[in-house]
Amino acid sequence: MTSKEKKFKKLPILIVLTSFLSLVFSVVFLISAYAGTVDLKHGITDLKSNLQKIEAENILLKEKHFSLFEESNVNEFALSKGLVRDEKPQYIEQSRWELASH
Repeated sequence: MTSKEKKFKKLPILIVLTSFLSLVFSVVFLISAYAGTVDLKHGITDLKSNLQKIEAENILLKEKHFSLFEESNVNEFALSKGLVRDEKPQYIEQSRWELASH
């Protein structure tokens, strides 16, 4: 037997072996990609629930903030500090050019 005949006998085994190895690696890659996708979906779900929680807290804070500036609360605060509402406030007037030149 010559060396060419030996190479031809090993060729089908080599083709089957490389096909099998490529199949194994592709299956491992697909499983890894699927696991990554599932983890990503779970992460997105967690982020959405956290976002909804933060939005609810934000709404509560806005309501609390706006309630501080209701007229009844402001009047109550002014009375407690002894403040009086000025009916005719006098403002300091300056020309716009003087403000812009500084």
